[in-house]
Amino acid sequence: MTTNVFSSGSQDRLLVIMSRDKSLVEPKVLAGVLQQLGVASDYQVYSRIPEEGEGFGLFCLIESESSHQHWQQDLESMGLECRLYSTQRPIVPAGFVKLPATHILVSVAMTPNAASEKSFNDWYTQEHIPMLSQTPGWLASRRFNLISSTGEAPKHLALHAWVDMSIFERSEYKAAVNTPWRTEVIDQVIQRERLVLQSQSAASDMNDA
Repeated sequence: MTTNVFSSGSQDRLLVIMSRDKSLVEPKVLAGVLQQLGVASDYQVYSRIPEEGEGFGLFCLIESESSHQHWQQDLESMGLECRLYSTQRPIVPAGFVKLPATHILVSVAMTPNAASEKSFNDWYTQEHIPMLSQTPGWLASRRFNLISSTGEAPKHLALHAWVDMSIFERSEYKAAVNTPWRTEVIDQVIQRERLVLQSQSAASDMNDA
């Protein structure tokens, strides 16, 4: 079974590699570099939707015992941003096994101010993700905490998988992103990054190409 960012198991770190410009390195080339570095054999590549510009993100779960300092140096020298996160328990529907080949991944990274940290986490756990999960087309959600980054990345990351872009027009989704508690939390956020990404071929498919 293919591992994805919502898989449970011993892999308790998430490695995210971001490129703002596809001309710097093609995903297929990066796949070969990662194999040489011994980083991972199973990962997913997502490209930014055309409305948001070029670039891509590569996501893979890894073991915490793995050394990652040399990865960051090598990848940074290629013009890539490397982020390492600790994982939290994934939130998935009953019987969830794997993501469909075609789907949308929404990446939301935020840093709340110190005084609102507890309210920020409570909002995600008690309101936001439960409301998102009631939207038809929701597949899974998972949160992560930043350990290190080669750039100025926000402290908390949330990944949400959706079947397609149509979910943004659903009343359930609009309700989930428009509540008094959300407004209060977002007002206390000092750094925020939101990316809408579309799925690409998995690593095994790229290696066979």
